[in-house]
Amino acid sequence: MPIPPDPAKVPVTGHTRRGRPALPKDLPRTRVAYDLSDAQKAAFDALERIGEERSETLHYEPSKLTVIEHMRFKYAALVNRLSVTASAQPSPLPRSNASAGLLANMLVNTYVAHLPLHRQEMRYARRGIGMASG
Repeated sequence: MPIPPDPAKVPVTGHTRRGRPALPKDLPRTRVAYDLSDAQKAAFDALERIGEERSETLHYEPSKLTVIEHMRFKYAALVNRLSVTASAQPSPLPRSNASAGLLANMLVNTYVAHLPLHRQEMRYARRGIGMASG
């Protein structure tokens, strides 16, 4: 009778990925900054900027791929000892770094141009962009 494998040694590929895939550093970037409004800042006695949270989305323009860096400024309220971060535009797909323009292009290529997703992945791979397929 065969011995079942030890559960701790069975590889689970679905749990190895952590976060979004990194985007290539050589792509041009556009920086979009989000700050607290004057009304939000007025709600605190004194604020000091202590950093920022950074996320990236891969944006598609015909024949051009760029990265948009979303910078959300963070503040520390000196009196209350709280931290406050500016709001940003929500992502069209949670846990994805694809912009709405890239997703629209992929949908048009899939349903209008009848280009399968694996061929679209090959197109992006030729440009140095790895698309993670789930």
